Amino acid sequence: MLPNAICAECSAGATDTYHITPSPVHELLGTNLPPSTKTQIDVAREALGDLQKDLDDLDKDILQTRIEYQRLLAKRNALQDYADAHKGLLGPLRRLPAEMLAEIFIHALPEYPANLSVYDAPLLSQGVCRRWRDVSRSTPELWSRICIHLGDGQFDAHLEIASAFVIRSAKHPLSISLGPLERYPTIIPEGHPALKLLVTQCERWHALRLQLPLPILRELTTAKGRLLSLNSLHLITGAVYWDIDEAILDTFAYAPRLKSFQANAHEWDDIVDTRALLLPWSCLTSLHLDERRAGVIWALLQDCPNLVHLEAHIGDGTPDIDVPNVKLPHLLSLSLAFQETSAILSTLTLPILEQASFRLTTATTDPVAMDLSVTWQVRCGLDQLLSQSQCTLSKLRLQAAYGTYALRLRDLDDCLHALPELTELDVCQLGLDSVTLHGFMEKMTEINESRSVVPKLKHFALCTLLKHRGPEFSWAVLADFVKARRVVGSQFEILQSLELTTDAEGVAAAVGEDGFNVLDTLRAFKAQGMRVEVISEDRDVRWL
Repeated sequence: MLPNAICAECSAGATDTYHITPSPVHELLGTNLPPSTKTQIDVAREALGDLQKDLDDLDKDILQTRIEYQRLLAKRNALQDYADAHKGLLGPLRRLPAEMLAEIFIHALPEYPANLSVYDAPLLSQGVCRRWRDVSRSTPELWSRICIHLGDGQFDAHLEIASAFVIRSAKHPLSISLGPLERYPTIIPEGHPALKLLVTQCERWHALRLQLPLPILRELTTAKGRLLSLNSLHLITGAVYWDIDEAILDTFAYAPRLKSFQANAHEWDDIVDTRALLLPWSCLTSLHLDERRAGVIWALLQDCPNLVHLEAHIGDGTPDIDVPNVKLPHLLSLSLAFQETSAILSTLTLPILEQASFRLTTATTDPVAMDLSVTWQVRCGLDQLLSQSQCTLSKLRLQAAYGTYALRLRDLDDCLHALPELTELDVCQLGLDSVTLHGFMEKMTEINESRSVVPKLKHFALCTLLKHRGPEFSWAVLADFVKARRVVGSQFEILQSLELTTDAEGVAAAVGEDGFNVLDTLRAFKAQGMRVEVISEDRDVRWL
């Protein structure tokens, strides 16, 4: 019995077909004829018995072969695992120095603050193998970010977590978040053992995020005068916590290295508004305030002469008249949300301001009452800010809440002509209609030696969503703008990046009646090294 075909290259059987010696009744096979004699019947029975015996013998051989195959397969798997283990000895990851491996683990840490999870470092990295566990546990920085809820009653678990992190972080500065990460109040019992343990390490506090009721905050008073390393403080407070205690909170009054403070409140008149919170305000270089009254914010600014970064939100329905004039000689960046009818920018003097972000919130008065004979930069006080500051603004973002009175082409034109040194402009969330946007881009395309709009512009972000708006956005205007701004040697600086937020309808409009797709023009500029992005509003879809 030989294979029917043999491969000329490797001598393997292509198909296993075997020749069988014919039986005495072979000629009856394949016909419908019965055996005609008793002899043929006996011969057929004898042949069947012989064949069945051969089959039984083959079944036994097959069974033994299968057993041997399984044994060989198990042996091969064991050898393969052993070989793979030896390959691991020669792999680059095994040869990484412990210091480099530790640095990788540090870069894998989730952004602070983040809830503790077995799916993130450091718990994830320490559970892979003995070496990774040893490296993880001997790297203090991995254990220097402590985030504990405190409010779910798991005292023992919280204390165990705090103890482990305190021990493994050695003497490394600590970034601590206490209370829920979500902005809602929770019941936190007094005398929490984990809190007491962390207070004993207050000399190591570098960054604090606290969403705690006032009675719990006051338990931190034992740290008073010992916060020598505290650099950043974020408080989430408010009347929802029944914070009716108006006594002074001076735990953080002496923190000589405190540079950054952020305050969020569930309601107004918290300890920041009432000035019950004592801080070294004059030391701050960064201040972030959520929605508050203009008078409260401006009073705080008077105590913060060394600010470099400021972000604040003036609440709707709060008067911003009679606020004091404030000069911040070191401020580089300003992010301010204010009512579209407000002129509060005129009260600021910012000599070295470089970047600004303005968000117009809903006006409390009828827009008809606004004096539209003057442009927006005059109405909001930006022209006066620029005049009295003599600053050189290089980055500007303009935003508008839904329902605000949209800026007109004249508003944009006058505003940007007052900012000739501008290199970055973002009007993505300004809510411009297509007509205004077209006119604006045509203005920026015009070559006018005496009155060019933002001639040094290098980065531009805009938005056109056609699904809920009309008329359609003209991609040809965009193409002309980019072409004009990419000419070497013109009066314009070379445009380096363009970000367009749009939707499927907007992308479809990129194809003109002649079949030409403006996206092809943008692709060509991208191939030249320009950064070009055409993305959806949620940034999940990228058409370019």
